[in-house]
This record gives sequence, C-alpha cells and structure tokens, in this order.
Amino acid sequence: MSRKKTESAPQQDLFGGAPARPEKPVASGPAPLAFSFSKLSMYEECPLKYKFRYVDKLPEKPKPYFAFGNSVHAALEFFHDPSHEAAPPLEKLLSAFKEEWDAKDWREKGYSDPFRSDSDYQSGLKMLTGYYRKHHASFAPPFLVEYSTDVPVDGLLVRIIADKIEHTGGGELVLIDYKTGKDVKRSPDQLHMYQKICELDPKLREKLAERYGVPAASLRVRELRFYHVPSLKEYTFARADDFEIGLFWERVLRAAEGVKEGRFPPRPGDFQCRFCDFRSSCPVHAETSPRASQGLEELAAEYEAARGKAEALKIKLVAALKAMPGGAAETGSFSLKLKKGPRWSFRDREAVRALLREHGCYDRACAPLLSRVAELVDDESLSAEARRALRELAEPSETFEIELKRRRE
Repeated sequence: MSRKKTESAPQQDLFGGAPARPEKPVASGPAPLAFSFSKLSMYEECPLKYKFRYVDKLPEKPKPYFAFGNSVHAALEFFHDPSHEAAPPLEKLLSAFKEEWDAKDWREKGYSDPFRSDSDYQSGLKMLTGYYRKHHASFAPPFLVEYSTDVPVDGLLVRIIADKIEHTGGGELVLIDYKTGKDVKRSPDQLHMYQKICELDPKLREKLAERYGVPAASLRVRELRFYHVPSLKEYTFARADDFEIGLFWERVLRAAEGVKEGRFPPRPGDFQCRFCDFRSSCPVHAETSPRASQGLEELAAEYEAARGKAEALKIKLVAALKAMPGGAAETGSFSLKLKKGPRWSFRDREAVRALLREHGCYDRACAPLLSRVAELVDDESLSAEARRALRELAEPSETFEIELKRRRE
C-alpha cells in the first residue's frame, strides 16, 4: 500500500487533537527523532540493544516468527481490502498467503531446516481457513487496512501502522491489531500510542471526511482491539482517558530523551540476553563473546558498561550513607551527603483528576508531563486543603540523590 508522508503537518499538543498555539517561525534545526512503539519497547528492554539496532545499525538475524506474521498480515490485508464489496473466496485468501510466503526461501526466513518452514506454512493455511469461516459471512469493507502514518508531536516524528481501522459512525473509529504469536496477556500500551497518534493525525482526518462525509474534527478512537488470529479471540480495550495517555506518554518522552542524549546503558536479563542478536557485541558478555577490535568502538562499549556499573554503585552508596548519622560522611579525599526527597505515586486516577479539576489545576498537572501532579503536593500556591487532599490520595516513597565533591587538600 502507499505510504505517502504528510507534508507540513502541524505540531500537535500532548493531550488532545487540537493543534498547539501558533509559534513564531524558527530557524531550521535537526530533524525530529523518528520513533515508534517498537523502538520504545526495545529501549525500555535494553537501551544498549536499541543503540546496536537503530544507531549502529548492526544486522539482525532473520526470525521465522516475523516471516510467518508478515505472511498472515499480507493475507488479511488482501482479504479486508476496502475495495472488496464482498468477502473474496477462500482460495484467493490462501493464495495471498502463499504468494508472500514464497517470496523468500526457508533460509532467508530464518528456519534451521525446510521441514519446520513447511510445518509453519501448513499452520498458516489452517489458521486463515478458520478465520475465513468465522468472518466471511459478516464481511464488511473496513475504513482502512495497513494504515501507515508519521505524525510530529513533542519533537518526535512518531510512526504507527494500524492493521485495520473500522468506522462505526459519527467519526468514531475502532483500531484492530492482529497478533499471530502466543495467546498471552497483553498490555494496552501499543494501543495507547495508536489512539494518541490517530487522533493527532491530520491525514487521517482528511481521509475520514472524504470517505464518510463527516467533519474532520469529529474523529475519535472509540475502541482498541488485539485480534489473536490462531485462537480467533478478540481482546478489547476501551478508549483510554487523558490521564492514562499522559502516563504512557511520559514513558515515550523519557525514552526519547535517553536516545537524544546518547544514554545507552546495558540492561542485562536472562530472557532478553538469551535471545539477543547483539550478544557478541555487548560488553556485559565480553568474557564469553569475541571482543571487538581495539579502537573507538571498544572504548564506546566500555564507556556504556561503566555507566551501567555506576548505577549499581549508587545503590550501594545510598545504602551506606543511610546508615551514617545525618546521611553524611567524610572519607579520604571525598565529602558525601545523602539528599532525600519525597516521591509520590497515585493509584486512584479518577479521584486525582476530579480533585485537580475542582481546584482549577488540572491543566497545570497534565501539561507538558503528568509528573507535575506530584509537584503540586508541595506547591504553596495551591490551597492547603487541596494539598492535604492530594497527599491522602498519594502513596509516598523516598528518592535519594548523592552530592559528591572532591575535597581540597
């Protein structure tokens, strides 16, 4: 399908579909960071893995499950093509799967032998046959399939590719994402990103108005679904509210900030390291992996390892200083002092939102980041009653920072 990018798309605000206030023209700067849910997931799994994949562009090994999933998606894209007035015959659906499957041989798809490739092919035929039998009688052309868009927001250029979008009337949309792996419990995080970006996307608004004749401003994501194709199960998530979207978006911006600032510490773990394509380049596994050649690359890897070690040392220093009177110590050439501050979290989101709106400070907490809710706990410009009520909704914990200065001899 065509993936034409929207040109001169306006910058959107963080929590709604309305454009941000007009800004004065500024000199052109660096291009916004291209980001996506898959990039967010990889950075949160292991920042160093993100660097290997997206910065250093080290090659990945082909994965059989990617080949399988892509082939099933291609077949479903054909089946739900909006130009079809009725469901295509089963033979054509299976033919679309076969065409995509045969585009690569079993080695290119990452299989260890042709027998496993043939087994997955038969599984795909069976899976799609079951899907056809369940849905062909109720077939209705969707609004869009495999919709790809890039939307500028908060200094990022965020890409999504929605497997299927249905219009339920009045500008309300249902987003569907197909899954072909294991039937496991899934988080709605990916759908949070899809909801946000779809509602900020001017190109999608134009398509909605053109196709159904509804005002572009009426676009609203009503529902989000994961469809597990092997089991024919649907998992539905209701539209997320601003608070949920905001909390998710904090994660996006933290990860993007880490990328922009070049923070790529390793985050080792049994599962992610066992299946990582970049294990041989990772300093965490240097003792069991071939070392890179001497030079700049090795220095960069050692630098990242040192940053990861520093985080572990901070934990030990905090524990040691907490045991000292006053959280301070003089030792050798160093003076150390533990700075303790409150850290708040909130579980009852609806109660927090109602309280903030009652006291006229909801916008202050939710723009640009919802972390500002916690700042209001100690904000003396807010009434004592509001601050006391907010504390009652919060769950306090402690955060520590270390002030380290080299003493003069």
